[in-house]
Order: sequence, then C-alpha cells, then structure tokens
Amino acid sequence: MLPSAFQALASAIHRRLARRARAAAALEFGLTVPILGVALMGIADYANAIQHMTRLESAARSGAQIVWAQPATNATASATDKSAANAARNPDGEAAVRAFLTGWQEDTSADCETATTGAAVCIRAWTWCQCSGDAVDRANALRCTATCPGTETIRQYGSVTASRPFSPIVTAPVTRVVGNVELRIR
Repeated sequence: MLPSAFQALASAIHRRLARRARAAAALEFGLTVPILGVALMGIADYANAIQHMTRLESAARSGAQIVWAQPATNATASATDKSAANAARNPDGEAAVRAFLTGWQEDTSADCETATTGAAVCIRAWTWCQCSGDAVDRANALRCTATCPGTETIRQYGSVTASRPFSPIVTAPVTRVVGNVELRIR
C-alpha cells in the first residue's frame, strides 16, 4: 500500500506543478508579445523610412542629371551682392524628379521644405554661381557673369532636393525624409 500512496502523492504534485508551469508560460507569453509587437512595428517603421529616403534620393539623382545637362541661369541676379535670392530654380530638374515620383502628390507651397505634416512631396532644383573661395552654399550666389576678387574663379553649382513629411506608426525621431544631391556643374 505504501508504494501506491507514494504514486498518488507524486501524481498530485506533478499535476499541480504542470498547472503552475502552464500558468507561468501563459504569463510570460502575455508579457513578451506586446513588447515584441512594438519592436516589430518599430523595425517596420524604420524600414519604411529608409525605403522612402531611397526613393527620394533616386528621384533627386534623376533631377540632378537634368540640372547638370541643362543648368538654369538667373540673368537678374546681382553681380556683387551675395544672396540665396540670386539662385535660379531649375524647372527641368524639378520635372525630372516629378516624373520619377509618379503617384506622389506634390506640395507647391513656398514653405514646403520645412513642413512636417501632410503627405505631399516637396521638390526643389536650384542652379547658382559663386566665387571659388566661398563655401558652397546658395547664400553665396552671384550672377554667373560676375567677376571674383583676386585669382578666384566663378563656379556653377546645382542642388536638387526632394523631401516629404513622414508619419511613423511608433513614436520615432524621424518626421521628414529627404533625398538630396548637390553637384558642381563647372
């Protein structure tokens, strides 16, 4: 009789421990699934942002090829006062970017480069000239027929930017994705 009493006790203990193990497994599963779900959504967000940046970068490259082949000039630009207003928009470069991003709505507002809401893409293609001694920046733009001081020469640059607000599913620091190409034309 003693062996069967031990068997019954062992069987009862085994059943009780099995129930506790199943409960512990269910609790662990319930705690880890939400954490894994948020992590997977974050990974998907990051991958989506990279995909958008890659597409915008490719579109900007497409526009840069046109800007390089057909640079715009701003005949009304100042020959002496450096200013971003002296840079010329390049409509052919912007059209090339637009063609690459078919299906994406375009934001044509003046402040589209800084917008963080909406889903429209902002396209800007610029061409400008500046003296070789200045830092490459539209703020240093001059008329392409200007003369530079000393031995500096006039150089022509182009810039194509395609940007779009980005709304992540999970809270992330990315609020805008940008594709940008800057090139020296001559």
